[in-house]
Amino acid sequence: MSNYYHGTLTVVDAVADTIITSLAVGWHPGQASVSHALNRIYVPVWGGDVVVVDGEQDVVEDQVYVFGGICEPELTWFDQTSGWLYVAPFNCPFLAVLDGKTLAFMTGGLVLPGYPTAVFGNEEIGQAYVVAETTLAVVSPELVVIQCVELGSYHSSRGVCHPPSGRLFVKGSIPWPPQDHAVLVIEEESAGVTMPGAAEEIGLADVGTPSMRCVPNPFRHSAVISCQLPAPGPVSLRVFDVTGAMVRVLLEEPAAPDGCQVVWDGRDDRGEALPAGVYFYRLMTPDLSRRGKALLIR
Repeated sequence: MSNYYHGTLTVVDAVADTIITSLAVGWHPGQASVSHALNRIYVPVWGGDVVVVDGEQDVVEDQVYVFGGICEPELTWFDQTSGWLYVAPFNCPFLAVLDGKTLAFMTGGLVLPGYPTAVFGNEEIGQAYVVAETTLAVVSPELVVIQCVELGSYHSSRGVCHPPSGRLFVKGSIPWPPQDHAVLVIEEESAGVTMPGAAEEIGLADVGTPSMRCVPNPFRHSAVISCQLPAPGPVSLRVFDVTGAMVRVLLEEPAAPDGCQVVWDGRDDRGEALPAGVYFYRLMTPDLSRRGKALLIR
């Protein structure tokens, strides 16, 4: 854990509940992230740097300069699947992405719709989410801001993703400074937000909403898309590219049971292999519609 005022990173034995050591990392350390595969901890500090700590030796092993000028890095999120480190300052509308192993820049600065207050993501689809004041910016695996979701007048400060439900949970407050708090629930493919009342929490699933899974995701050769429906009946399952064009009809049944399981081989309706990228699959019944996202890699 980082100590903002003392400029240290404290290493705690989670089993014995004892402090192992405290490391001096720099001025005002922010939200640290961990790479399990590399056994590294990444600590953003004021001055524009990210300090890299060896998680086995408990020593500072490297340091990389990320932001210049007045930008002060404070937020990080590490994608365990891609091995990329997302870094955002608290006082500039930018996001940088680094390779967690080499510390090389994947992108030097994506422009955000506001000042970042939280960075998190969905490792299954390689998508990152940056809460920037009253807007949620969606960053694709190609490191492009593909969507900005307005959160209304809520100033948000924390966020998590729940991959099985495809929902994002963001803590917000209104007005600013914080008075009343709420948990905002956002579909990953939504253009808006469900806003419960102050201090109200809602569940992970709405009654009557079909559930879907795509395994594996990302996939290279084929993926299995499965769904559960509240009742038997007509159902269709189609795949669309990022432009909204339909590329494949996977299922079109006039009377399907209360579940489905379809293999998609990454090809279109003509049998041609589709290029790598993000694709959306949509499940539809006469009363319901549900969308998911799949990342095809080559």
